Amino acid sequence: MLGKNLFAGGDFITGPSTVVQAVASGREAADLIERSFKKGSQLSVKAGGTEPAFRSASLETAPRVRIPELPVSERIKSMDVEDTLSLGLGEIETEASRCFNCGCLAVSPSDIGTALVALDANIVTTKRTLDARSFFTASATGSTVLNRDQLVTEIQIPKPRDGVRQNYLKFTLRTPIDFGIVSVASVIALEGGICTDARITLGAVAPSPVRAKEAEEVIKGRPIDPNTSAEAAEQAVAGAQPLSMNAYKIEITKTLVKRAILS
Repeated sequence: MLGKNLFAGGDFITGPSTVVQAVASGREAADLIERSFKKGSQLSVKAGGTEPAFRSASLETAPRVRIPELPVSERIKSMDVEDTLSLGLGEIETEASRCFNCGCLAVSPSDIGTALVALDANIVTTKRTLDARSFFTASATGSTVLNRDQLVTEIQIPKPRDGVRQNYLKFTLRTPIDFGIVSVASVIALEGGICTDARITLGAVAPSPVRAKEAEEVIKGRPIDPNTSAEAAEQAVAGAQPLSMNAYKIEITKTLVKRAILS
């Protein structure tokens, strides 16, 4: 509850999160709305739980728990007998421990977040003003630092100087959803073909948008050409530590960084 007769929940409050958290938020809002119509009801939001703890054991390969089945000789005795039996508490806990507890926020596919960090924007809320990089800081339960009792009221973007090039590139596979596999936002200032300043931000490669500062330093004070762009692309991923199933993002990132610089 944000104020008298003003309720909000879901992504509007927490930013992109899990389906389970969205359902819980909807139920909480519905309960508050219902109680708001009852005289004498005290409206208060329950304090959130603790941050989920990272389970290192989830990175270890473990087989799925097999659901026990009755033998055919037992099944045919009665139609009232289930073919499969239920798991015990220990088996349920074992199977649950196989889940990688990332909160579905392993990477930030946000287009606007990546662009605003590159543009050096400020986010104004009902309580404070934050630079975009600080605002889009992810945790296990949210992708921004927006509190439950805050609303975004303004986005401030500095006016670009003369000679500044702005670009946004994104590689995606699923057009209906359009989540970026990798995205790159760039703001590059040029004078006489020489880069005087640069801001390059990578999206969908980490829980929050990432400033590729090493890549920026490579092109500052140098002409923009295929050689400098290729060197900058290598530096953009120099510190990357991909997981076993997403190392392909390295080459995509390098390609997009080169294209962003040369475009």
